[in-house]
Amino acid sequence: MAHHQNRAHTTSTHSVPGLRRLLILAAAVACLSAGCSDDGAAPPPDDPLFDLQVVGIDFPLNSILLTNVGTDPVRTQGLHLCQDGECMEFNIFTIAPRATILFSVSRVGGVDPAGGELALHRSDAFEDPESVVDYVAWGVPGHQGVQAAAAAQLWNEDDYVPTEGGTIILTRVEPTIGSDTWQASAEIP
Repeated sequence: MAHHQNRAHTTSTHSVPGLRRLLILAAAVACLSAGCSDDGAAPPPDDPLFDLQVVGIDFPLNSILLTNVGTDPVRTQGLHLCQDGECMEFNIFTIAPRATILFSVSRVGGVDPAGGELALHRSDAFEDPESVVDYVAWGVPGHQGVQAAAAAQLWNEDDYVPTEGGTIILTRVEPTIGSDTWQASAEIP
């Protein structure tokens, strides 16, 4: 939890436009998570990690927004964030129902709007379909983790979210799976 607290502190030191962007994005994500229903893909009820979804990627802040779309608190113990074969384990903390946290991804190389992928896994075995909890790819197709995500039926192997040079943010506009639930934008919605 110390990492999350440190990140919250450094967020307050960003410029006013960066802080404004973060606040607007957090409000949009809160609206999305509050409206979540069971109409999307049905996660296994015995695995609370499936209630965690990456719902936003902020390229200038080099961060993701992670939301608990479930009705019970979720502990991040054992949760890994993987990108192009490199994984990091989350610090152990609890995310309350419908809560969203900002998490820096600099420990896995950061995020580049030109292309990349992020996946949540139950372990650092990023090629294991049984380990994948959530996945998103953008910019270009063919990232290392897409085969495991496709085998887990969380992503189509040829899908990606198109981005342009001025893309500053990706947002998940529906709490379901697949590239069509994501939007890239050069400005805050």
